[in-house]
Parts: sequence; structure tokens; C-alpha cells
Amino acid sequence: MHRIRVKYFLANGHDPNLAEMLDVFHLWIQQKQMDGLPLDVADYRHIKEGPGVLIVGHEFDCGLDTSEGRPGFVYVSKQSSSDSLSDRLRAAFHGALTGCRNLETESALTNPLSFRTDEMEIMLLDRLRAPNRDTTDGQVRGQITAVVESLYDPSTVTLDRDTRDERSAFALMVNASDAPPLDHLIRRVTTTVSNPE
Repeated sequence: MHRIRVKYFLANGHDPNLAEMLDVFHLWIQQKQMDGLPLDVADYRHIKEGPGVLIVGHEFDCGLDTSEGRPGFVYVSKQSSSDSLSDRLRAAFHGALTGCRNLETESALTNPLSFRTDEMEIMLLDRLRAPNRDTTDGQVRGQITAVVESLYDPSTVTLDRDTRDERSAFALMVNASDAPPLDHLIRRVTTTVSNPE
């Protein structure tokens, strides 16, 4: 399961200008702001509540996603040197949190963005190896929970599976009763990426 997607949602009232995102993401590629090898920027603005604007890379995709009417920053890990789900999930969290911070501090945006840290979505995009079923939940929930609880106070988080459609990708919605600052979460995930269990 190499394709792992983490999405952090924009704070209420923040409406992204996707046209500006095109310019910002091209700038990120030019300035090498992302780890790995970004290849191009894909424009899906014509799809209502769709993928939005994405940086497409060799090891990852990332960008401003507007699916289900809930805009947010997504990071999709596509390649990894590790066979560990925990290691790959930590790397995806690192990419997502770093992207959120970069957008919050991006001076090229006319209207600054802000991301909420008390809610995020984790998806395993390999429907063959990780179908949206109870068996997958039983196999991966423990590892996913351990990674989430390494970033958040374990007493504050809940993980709920999206069971509406068995044909959809396996997804867990994570809710936390507190909202740690992005920099705090980045420090936590950087520590766990550098010193995996």
C-alpha cells in the first residue's frame, strides 16, 4: 500500500483562489520547495468539487483539493523506500503538514489561507490491497492509530471509518478535541520520521 493520502481541511470561511494556486505551485517547483521530484502542475478547476490544482511528482502528488465541497491540502505518497505502513504514513503526514504551513505563509496569495488541525482524512488508495472492508480495518487501524497518537494527545483523538460505499477507498476521518499549531505537529512528525519505531 504505497499510495497513502492525507488531507487537512481549510478553516471555515477560507475560500481558495485556485487560479492563484496555479502560479504558486509553479513557483514552488521552480524554487524547489518540495522534497522529491515534482514534475508538473495539473489543473482540474473545471471539475466541480474535484481535485482542484495539484503538483504531480514522481514520489508524491500534492495540492489544493476541493472534493466533496471541503477544500483542503492533500498529500499523496506514491513511492517509498520503506515497506512499513507506519513509516509511509509518517512521511505523508510530514508532506501534508509542511504543505499547509507553506500555504499559510505564502506571500504570493492575495488572501492568506488557514488550515484546521483538529480534523484530517487518511486514505489508502490501493483498493485491491486495501478494500473498504472490516478486514482492512482490522489489519491497519492499529498502525494508523499509533502514528496519529504520536502527533496528538491520544486522549483527544477518534478515528472513524467511512463505510458509506464499499467501492470507495478505505478512509479514516480523524478528529481531535484540541488543535495543535502546525509547527508543533511538524516538529512531532519530523522527530518520528527521523527516529521511526
